[in-house]
Amino acid sequence: GLKDAFDMLPIAETVMGMRPNTVKSGAVQQVVLKGDQIDLNALPIQTCWPGEPAPLITWPLVVTKGPSDAREDDFNLGIYRMQVLGKDRAIMRWLAHRGGAQHYARHKKARSKEPLPAAIVLGADPGTILAAVTPVPDTLSEYQFAGLLRGKRVELVECVSQPLKVPAEAEIVIEGEVSLSDYRDEGPYGDHTGYYNSVEQFPLFRITAIT
Repeated sequence: GLKDAFDMLPIAETVMGMRPNTVKSGAVQQVVLKGDQIDLNALPIQTCWPGEPAPLITWPLVVTKGPSDAREDDFNLGIYRMQVLGKDRAIMRWLAHRGGAQHYARHKKARSKEPLPAAIVLGADPGTILAAVTPVPDTLSEYQFAGLLRGKRVELVECVSQPLKVPAEAEIVIEGEVSLSDYRDEGPYGDHTGYYNSVEQFPLFRITAIT
């Protein structure tokens, strides 16, 4: 009832007060690599189990934004494994019901020729990592939920090559774009279920910068 709504006001004010804060610069962009400098092989990406086809980025926070998202800070964070194909290419393995894949589907429907911008965050703060794996409501950004967990706003910085924002104090960010037409065979990889996944096709991620 009305009383319950009033009782919720302090919580709502706290949630609104935890929207991320955009800053001009951050430690994550102290080093910027583009063009021929891009090389995934320089990063500590590992092969986990026998018979796997390639090294695997195992805990990336994938940042995307849907084409019709009205709020400037309405980014989605998800964790999707990524098979490395070369120094500047990987496979984006996201399942259809995940937030990133839904942004991808909406983007593909709205702009059939432009790839989807994406940023891969490695080494974020614990609150942001936890927010990325928490099923928060669609009306709440994972960055905003991370602020609630941390007790202070997440500071974001604009990417150097993509129209996205990433945690300013992250360790590594891999910026790039997800193809709408180029799909590759992914797997098989050992999963937490105790089995190897079947080989399936997922879109190609092409890197435009590493910071």
